[in-house]
Amino acid sequence: MAVRILKFEFEYGGICLWDNKGVIDHCALPISDSLKEDLNCICEEFDGVINWSDPHEPSPWTRKQCSDFFDRAETILQRLQAELDGKYEIISCLDKDRRIYLEENTFSGE
Repeated sequence: MAVRILKFEFEYGGICLWDNKGVIDHCALPISDSLKEDLNCICEEFDGVINWSDPHEPSPWTRKQCSDFFDRAETILQRLQAELDGKYEIISCLDKDRRIYLEENTFSGE
C-alpha cells in the first residue's frame, strides 16, 4: 500500500496540512490529542503575522517572534512526523516559509 504524502506549509485561515487534493483536517489524522491541539494553536497563531486591518503594513510581530514561531513549528512538525511514521510521508515547507516571512517581510519596530 502506498504511503500518503502530506505537505506541512502555513497558509492563512488556520491551515498547515495539504495533500494533492487540497487542505487536510489534521484533527482527522491518527495523532494524539495533544498534537492536534498544538497544531490548532500554531495554525491560529500564524494568522497573527499579518496586520489584517492593513496587510501592506509591517507585520505586528517582531523578527524574533517570527523566528520563535518557526522554531516552535519545527518542533511540532517533528512530533507529527514521529506520530505518523510509516502511515504518511510529511514534506516540510518550513524552510521556504521561514525564508519568505523572515527575509521578505518587515516587522514592527524595524
